[in-house]
Amino acid sequence: MFIDAGMADYYDESRLLRLSRDSLNNGQNKVERGQGVSYCAFVDEEPVGYIYANVNGLDQRSFITSVYVRENRRGQGIGRKLMEALIDRLESTGIMDVGLAVTATNEGALRLYESLGFNIQRYVMRRKR
Repeated sequence: MFIDAGMADYYDESRLLRLSRDSLNNGQNKVERGQGVSYCAFVDEEPVGYIYANVNGLDQRSFITSVYVRENRRGQGIGRKLMEALIDRLESTGIMDVGLAVTATNEGALRLYESLGFNIQRYVMRRKR
């Protein structure tokens, strides 16, 4: 697996590519200004996942806004490698406070994030009628 920092040059209309293109394009200006970090994961030159985080250098904080791994590639360590690459990059710039949001029912993601040292800080509840 190959993890690449920066923008993806793929414009295929598959869900992964559409999501990654939109996420990375939305974050491109932030990346260029040092206010965001993004990575894409490739297997045999095929894009299989991406991650993006906003960065607030003044407060030395970051918030991961997007993590996606193609469904047929889940459970292969791709999400972990993306997370580790992002965290390593953030820590290398002095950012040690990294947050994210995850759906309570996404057990695989919860296990991954907890294994990487994340812990629950608050609960968000909804009432829907």
